[in-house]
Amino acid sequence: MAEKALRALPYRRRDVGHDSGGDRRLRPRRRRVQKINMAEPSYEIVPVQPEDHDKVMAFLRRTFFVDEPLNIAIGLLEGQPTCPEDGRPSCRALEAHCREALSHNLSLMAVDTEKGNVVGVTLNAESAPEGSAELSTEAMLCPDPKFRRILNLMVHIEKECKVFQRFGVERLLEMRILSVDGEWRGKGIATALIRQTLEQTKELGYPLFRVDCTSAFSAKAMERVGLKRIYTLKYEDYLEEEEGDAYENGIIDTGAKDMKKRKPVFKPAPPHYGVTAFVKEIKAN
Repeated sequence: MAEKALRALPYRRRDVGHDSGGDRRLRPRRRRVQKINMAEPSYEIVPVQPEDHDKVMAFLRRTFFVDEPLNIAIGLLEGQPTCPEDGRPSCRALEAHCREALSHNLSLMAVDTEKGNVVGVTLNAESAPEGSAELSTEAMLCPDPKFRRILNLMVHIEKECKVFQRFGVERLLEMRILSVDGEWRGKGIATALIRQTLEQTKELGYPLFRVDCTSAFSAKAMERVGLKRIYTLKYEDYLEEEEGDAYENGIIDTGAKDMKKRKPVFKPAPPHYGVTAFVKEIKAN
C-alpha cells in the first residue's frame, strides 16, 4: 500500500482470553514464516519473540505513533515526554496498550534480510467475550485523556459489532495494529503480514479473524485480501457526548436540541473518513 499509517485495530483492548490455550501458542516459533525475494531489497516475515519487543516498540514509535490518522487528528504526541530508549516522544498509555498485545505471543514482523531491521509489524492477539468489559475498564481508567478518546471509540465499535454473539464464537484472533516503514511501502509488506496472520489464525484453530481499521489505507488492504466488511462509522457521525444523550443505531440522536453545537470527536485528514470493521470466518479442515 502506498499508505501513510496502516492501522488495524489499531488500538484494541486488553483481553483476558490470551491465557487460554497458552501451551499451544507458546511452542517454539523460531522458524521463518515467509521469505519474500525481490530484485532489491528483500524481507522475511517472522514471529515476534519476547526479546524482540523493545525493537518492535522502537519501530512503532517512529511509524505508527507518528503516522496513524487518529493520533495525528488529536495531537496524541503533543506535549508528551520523550522515551529514554530513543528520545522520541511517546504516549505511555499507548505503549502499555501495545505491549499488552505483544504479550499474547501472536505478533509478526517483516525484517530486512540484508540489514536485519524491522520494516513492518502486525500486533495480533487473542480475544474472548469478556474482553469487552476489559476494554471498557481500560478506557475508563486510562490516564491519558487523548488516548482515552480513542479507546472510547473502540468501546463504541465493540458494542455495535457484537462480533461474538453475531458469529457464535467464544474466541477469535484480532489484528490490533498494522504498520509498515515509509521507505518500504508499496512492496506488498502489509498484504504479506495480513495473509500470514490469516494463515496463523487457521493453524491455531481460531474460528474467526477480526480487524478494525481507522485508516482508509488499511481498510483497502483488508478488502484486497477478501475480508468481509461488517460495520462502518463515519467520523462526522461520531460526535461529542454529554450526559443524558439518546442514541439511534449506535450514534447520538441528531434530533437533540443542542446537536448543532456538537462537534465530531475526530477530524482526520482525507482520505480517512471513518472506521471500518472486517472479519473472516475460518473453516476447519
